[in-house]
Amino acid sequence: MTETERHLAALLRVELTAVHQQFLHMLVLRALRDEGHLARVTAIDEVDFANAMDIAALLVERGVPVRLPAHLVRPGRDMPSVLRAEWEMEEAMAAVLGAARAEDDAARDCIARAAAPRADYRAWLEARLAEAGAPGPDVETAPELEGVLALLTALVEQAMLHAFLSRAEADGAGADNAWRLSGAAMLYATAIVRAGLTDGQGVVPGEVPGVGMAETPEAAFDADMALTRRCAAAARRAAEAQAEPEMGRLCGRIAEACDRIAGMERNGAFPEGFGRAPMFDDFEATCARFLS
Repeated sequence: MTETERHLAALLRVELTAVHQQFLHMLVLRALRDEGHLARVTAIDEVDFANAMDIAALLVERGVPVRLPAHLVRPGRDMPSVLRAEWEMEEAMAAVLGAARAEDDAARDCIARAAAPRADYRAWLEARLAEAGAPGPDVETAPELEGVLALLTALVEQAMLHAFLSRAEADGAGADNAWRLSGAAMLYATAIVRAGLTDGQGVVPGEVPGVGMAETPEAAFDADMALTRRCAAAARRAAEAQAEPEMGRLCGRIAEACDRIAGMERNGAFPEGFGRAPMFDDFEATCARFLS
């Protein structure tokens, strides 16, 4: 891996962590019915998601063995803590961007696009933080929910990388199914967070395990199914541990859905039902929409 590729990989890591946190904050802000802050966080999330897609596509096209190290997503739960968490994420982003170096135009463009919205967003956060009060008390997340949320987040990332791998290998069916899997994992995590916000439970993931891109589409499918089975087991443990019946039933549904996915054949039909969404059916259409 060249120095430029190492910097791009580090930028991909922080961009994806930012996207996960921003998305969780969008769910919190919807629950708070704060449309103004929601619109601003949504806007930066769209930019950072497109940047992450660009970087992942470039690394995969260059044959880089992408590895995303373990990381923590630490979202806020009320307006002051959301703003503080976003500010801390911007500090992490600034550190990575400050160290980033590139030896070619494509890599320089990725870094420039990531840097472009930061000053305005930091200024907005600084102004909002000056008006914000103290954050409310933390709400502890049950260990079982921490675990399933962390694994689902890892599956979002790993399957996304494998969608790009299959696309680069001209395996359209494999790319579409990997993207469907990434989307399903995101939808399952979203459902848990929404349920937790409704019933007052903590919904912060534990440490998200590191993931790496497999060498071939065949190996990628096997790795994705193995991680899906881990998600199923974690969701089952969470269902059994829940005192809140609604959350317990939801985790049970997620376990069953992951079991169905883990039983599919490579490039076979992705299971219908919970977690299947039309917006994740066509990876090439997603790339056409978001890649520069």
